[in-house]
Amino acid sequence: GEAGFEGSLGLFKLLDTDPNDQVTVLPLKALHVGGSWSAYFGDPTCETYYDGPLTDCAPTAVLQNESSLVGLELKSETMVLPFESPAYLRFWLRMAAEPAINLGTDEAPNLLATDYLRVTVNDGFGQHEVWTSVGALGKANTTDGEFAFQVVDLAEFAGSTVTVTFAFLADAADNFNDDPAGERWYGAYIDDVQIRTACGFCLDDDSCPDDFNGCTVDTCSFGDCQFTPKVGEPLCN
Repeated sequence: GEAGFEGSLGLFKLLDTDPNDQVTVLPLKALHVGGSWSAYFGDPTCETYYDGPLTDCAPTAVLQNESSLVGLELKSETMVLPFESPAYLRFWLRMAAEPAINLGTDEAPNLLATDYLRVTVNDGFGQHEVWTSVGALGKANTTDGEFAFQVVDLAEFAGSTVTVTFAFLADAADNFNDDPAGERWYGAYIDDVQIRTACGFCLDDDSCPDDFNGCTVDTCSFGDCQFTPKVGEPLCN
C-alpha cells in the first residue's frame, strides 16, 4: 500500500472524531517531501490545532481556555500483509505539538503525552498501538521544522488482514504555544506513507539483499536499497 497524497487521500479516508466538530480539517497541504501535497492534521488557515476562538491567528481568550478535545483520524483501506516476509510501515513526518509531561526523572523519564500523533493497526482482533510521536520524538514532540523519516515494524501482523490508522489527539488545555520565541504548535503533516515488505526495504546497509554484482555498492537510503555503480575501478569500466 502507498499514499503520497498527490491531490487525494489515496488509500486513506478521513474520519473526523472531534467530539465538538470545531476543527476545520484540510487533510491536504502543499508542503511536501517528494510531491506537491501532504496530509495535514489541523486548521490550515492559521496552521494550528487550537480550536478555540482566534483573532489574527492567536487565541482570543487570554488563558487559551476555550479549546476542546481534538481527535482527527486517517484510516487506510483494508490490506493483507504477506505471511512469508515481514512488512514495515514507513512515512515522513513534520510535527510540532505541546511537549509531553515528564512524570519521572531525567534519568528515568515517564512521559505523559497530552497532544500527540499515534499509529494503530487493527488486525480484526483489536486495535494495537504501534507508534506514537512522543515515543519516537521524545518529550519535545517535534521534528524541528523538518520532515523526519519514520519506520514501524509490522512483523507481528504477518499474514493478517489489517487497517492502519493515523490519529492526531489533543486534550482541551494549552493547545497553543504562547511563547513568542517558541515554535508554533501546528500539529502534524504526514507524507509518502508506504507499507513495504522486507525484500524491498532496508534498515541499514547490512540488510540490503546482495545483488551479486561486484561492480556496485549496496547502500540503504531512507529505507530503500540503492545499488550504485563503482566508479574508477578498472574491472568495472
